[in-house]
Amino acid sequence: MKKQRKQKATKKKSQTVRPETPSQPERRNVLRAVGYSVFGVGLLGGGGVFAYNSVRKTMAEFDLSQLGQGTPTIVQIHDPSCSLCQNLQRQTRKALRAFDSDEITYLVANITTQEGRLFAHQYGAQHVTLLLFNAKGELVSRIEGVQPKALLEDEFRAAFAL
Repeated sequence: MKKQRKQKATKKKSQTVRPETPSQPERRNVLRAVGYSVFGVGLLGGGGVFAYNSVRKTMAEFDLSQLGQGTPTIVQIHDPSCSLCQNLQRQTRKALRAFDSDEITYLVANITTQEGRLFAHQYGAQHVTLLLFNAKGELVSRIEGVQPKALLEDEFRAAFAL
């Protein structure tokens, strides 16, 4: 049998033994976490307000009962699945930026709904059409097809004497 060699005992350096305490986060880390939380809540709240206002505005655009309520009104005969209708809507919204928000009311008659179809049929209008009504709700002009923003602005001014 082989002799086993004894291992030399190593001397340990003297160490100060500190009692273990649970580590606590530094103050700045806590403040940073609180700051991120406040920022996140503010961001979500702001997003919620934006979404709420956007939905409310969109719902108001589909309320055709606003026609003839004392404000000149543009009603777009609109099919949401039609790319030409979407393009006309974009151009119309751009043109409306040239006016105060209370000068002209913009409404949408969605022809995929019964109310929208009936409205379009009542005025003999196809999709990709804008119907311009005076403050009393009387039809004064009709614009068919996609038109550039500048032409729409001119048409709105002429029809509503703005």
